[in-house]
Amino acid sequence: MGIFEPRIPFQHKVYKTTGERDSHGNKVGGYPDPAIERKAIAAYPTSASTRRDDYISPDVVARTETDIIIDVEDSSIFKPQDLVILAGVQFKVQGTPQYSSWDHMPIDGYADIVPSQVHCKRVT
Repeated sequence: MGIFEPRIPFQHKVYKTTGERDSHGNKVGGYPDPAIERKAIAAYPTSASTRRDDYISPDVVARTETDIIIDVEDSSIFKPQDLVILAGVQFKVQGTPQYSSWDHMPIDGYADIVPSQVHCKRVT
C-alpha cells in the first residue's frame, strides 16, 4: 500500500485472445465487456501533444500523438494491447515507462510507498 490514495476513476479494458488465429497466423482477440472500474493516483501528459507528418501514404499526412502517464498502485496488471478510458478518452497501454517520475526522489529503498506507472498513448 502506497502513501498516496487513488481517487481518479477510469476504466480498464483487458485484451483477451480467443485461442484462434487469423489467415496470417496472428492471434485473434478482443475486449470483453464490461470494462473494469479502477482508480488512479494521478494522470498527466508526458509532454504536449506532438504533431507528426508521416509520408507513409498520400492519404495520411499528419497525426497527433498524445502520451499520458497514469500513476497506479500496481502497474503489473496492465499489458500492452489493453485499453484505458480516462475522462471519456480512450488510450492504448504501451507498458511501464523505462524511467519513472519518482526515480529522482531522495528516498532510496522506499519503492513500495510510491506509485507505479503506466504509459498510455492515443493517436488521432
